[in-house]
Amino acid sequence: MPERDVLRTDLPDPGPWAALLARAIVEVVTGARQAPQLRRWLLPDLYAALVGVHLSPCARGTTPIHVRTCAIDEKHTEVAVIVATATRTYALALRLEEYRGRWMTTALELA
Repeated sequence: MPERDVLRTDLPDPGPWAALLARAIVEVVTGARQAPQLRRWLLPDLYAALVGVHLSPCARGTTPIHVRTCAIDEKHTEVAVIVATATRTYALALRLEEYRGRWMTTALELA
């Protein structure tokens, strides 16, 4: 079995994984979660930029309501996630890349 297949099968399914990450990102920017919990999953530049974002606080209870994945190849995936809170809906686009057997977010857009 080629090495790339072993890496790919060791990675979690990117859709549900990205949905959980998107939920956590929304919770961080709205103040419901501590930012350091995301450090492991974002490139340092993305993490630094995310820590500086402060949106209106929202009530607890963020829910990913739609996830769309697009595999680029076995080590790169792009994901769009819609996350709803009690007062607002957020759209996130993430680029995930395999890094040492896990997903790492290398690009992020939040609207």
